Amino acid sequence: MPCDVVDPSSPLTDLGRYRLLCLPQHYLLRPGFVEKLTVWVESGGVLLTGVLSGWVDENDLVFPCGMDAGWRRLVVLRREEFDHLYPEDSNRFVCQSGNALGLSG
Repeated sequence: MPCDVVDPSSPLTDLGRYRLLCLPQHYLLRPGFVEKLTVWVESGGVLLTGVLSGWVDENDLVFPCGMDAGWRRLVVLRREEFDHLYPEDSNRFVCQSGNALGLSG
């Protein structure tokens, strides 16, 4: 699949030419970026992101409540706890049956 590597937070980047944007660890949120992404998603764009995205503002300061309010609305996510597992620990992810994405496992 052809792809481009772009800086989506740059005001010069036109997201309109993309259907899918992968931001697995977009740690820092610049002013106006969440609003730009929100417009793009509401226009049909698909955002794939991860738990390490949206932690800090442009000054590298953690947002109150752990997440920017606009980012929280955009990704429909709330972080209540964030911790790393030790090598001997494990965790799992279980999909609800009949979920809207048709995921299983």
